[in-house]
Amino acid sequence: MILKLKAEKEELQKEKALEKQKKQLGLDDATKKIKVEKIDSNKKVVATQSVPHQMQGSDDFKDWELPRTDLLDTIGGEIRYDEREIREKELEIEEKLLQFKIQVEMKGYNV
Repeated sequence: MILKLKAEKEELQKEKALEKQKKQLGLDDATKKIKVEKIDSNKKVVATQSVPHQMQGSDDFKDWELPRTDLLDTIGGEIRYDEREIREKELEIEEKLLQFKIQVEMKGYNV
């Protein structure tokens, strides 16, 4: 029983890791280039090369305005939860109780 729970838990963790990996940006997402200068011992520029670089935001946000402070006053919204994460917690609880030879069956949850 414990082995079955551990296998299901590992499968859920693998799915979660794959999902996270898909969301991450790679080096191919770099859109800007910067100039890199090679300087010799006499402090003279020997070579200049353009290389890809992530945006630093210096010129890109010159017209940016601070958000309104009343945005901090709003309370509420809906609670988001991931079914897979809830199932992981169920498995952890079940597994821990089985280690103490307590047989349980999960029937529901409250978020």
